[in-house]
Amino acid sequence: MNLFKAIYCNQYFELKPKGKENSAKKNGTVLSAIALLLYFFSVFFILLLLFPDLGREIEGVFKDVFGRRTGRLAAKISVGVIMVLCFIIVKFTLDKDSVYNKTITEFESMSGEQQAKISKQGLIFFISSIVLVVGSLMVFLMIRG
Repeated sequence: MNLFKAIYCNQYFELKPKGKENSAKKNGTVLSAIALLLYFFSVFFILLLLFPDLGREIEGVFKDVFGRRTGRLAAKISVGVIMVLCFIIVKFTLDKDSVYNKTITEFESMSGEQQAKISKQGLIFFISSIVLVVGSLMVFLMIRG
């Protein structure tokens, strides 16, 4: 089971005892899309650190596309597009009913100990996406700032 599916399993594991297992799919989709987005930005910050010219190239592309107004509006549009793409990727892969039902069926066939382990892996994967993006951003700002 991959780590994105483990996020769905984590939500199912946490919400089923509360009688809210119907919310697990929606929550799993949102959390998986957020994790994907955060990992994308982590990789982006690391690439900017490793390849300083990349930042200048990206800035040139923004100037070509947006003209002189390369500030907040361009950043908002870019981040918005990336967020939508991450959500679409998750929505059309993991969020399909057939994939989700197969994941949950597989998860429910496991022992309680295995379920707890998979659930914990999903939670750790999501939390690590937050830690990684914050850490890579801090390093980026300290070195480039």
